[in-house]
Amino acid sequence: MRAKLVKPAVGGASSARYCYGVWLRHLVTAYDAGLRRLPEVILELGPGESIGVGLAALLCGASRYLAIDVVKYASTESNLHVFQELVALLKRGEDIPDDTEFPDMKPKIEQHSFPRSILDRDRMEVCLSDQRIESISDALMRPSPANPISINYVSPAYADSIIRSKSVGMIISQAVMEHVDNVEGAYRSMYKWLGSGGIMSHQIDFTSHDMSDYWNGHWTFSDLVWKMIRGKKSYLLNREPFSTHIKLQHKLGFKVLKEIRIENHNGVDREKLSPKFVDMSEQDFCTSSALIVSTKNKP
Repeated sequence: MRAKLVKPAVGGASSARYCYGVWLRHLVTAYDAGLRRLPEVILELGPGESIGVGLAALLCGASRYLAIDVVKYASTESNLHVFQELVALLKRGEDIPDDTEFPDMKPKIEQHSFPRSILDRDRMEVCLSDQRIESISDALMRPSPANPISINYVSPAYADSIIRSKSVGMIISQAVMEHVDNVEGAYRSMYKWLGSGGIMSHQIDFTSHDMSDYWNGHWTFSDLVWKMIRGKKSYLLNREPFSTHIKLQHKLGFKVLKEIRIENHNGVDREKLSPKFVDMSEQDFCTSSALIVSTKNKP
């Protein structure tokens, strides 16, 4: 089997409807898992081509949005375009885009109607007031300490300088954790940042990202071959399976509240796996993606 040398995909964050769908799916699932109020501080890992997910969170009532990305793809122009469309979507109370519009969007949810039980009309009237929309726009264009809304978009090296310990109410990532080289270190930082009662929601893609003819073909390559495929790219895939994330979260003090796994049984045969992965569990072998919603264990 040959490896397909492709540039890592950025994702669909340039689409307002995509960002709208991602944010509301994470929000609805987090409430199903036990979240009781929308947090004031939202942290997103790897927002991609725009910070649309964070802008949607601010428009729903959050007051501070933090974004960490290895490569800054998002531009002010793309953010403004997405922001204007998000305002219109929320003012109309549009249903959450379904699987017909975005067949590959995850997490999967059962109901796609606008979540009025979470974002009721009174709340949204306040959140979408002209003054508050202007404050969010100003935070995007002209950041000021006097603004009650704040947006910070930094590289990992500066994360600790802007994120206080126990200050974050919700951490979100969408197809990002499979790209993180030091998964344990990332979860360790998230544990430090997440406040009491806070929730983190990670949608993780365990596929080969089209670098193989099969969805799980990346597990057939030896470490040496994989190193050659990686080359000097700033990131690629860490190739860690589902169980690695569950084990690390338990080890570091998180409590897993909800798992939504998607299985794919049409990959490579097990005997073709490299020695590093040949003994992986059957669950790992067929898990192509998963949403993991967690919180801190109570001391």
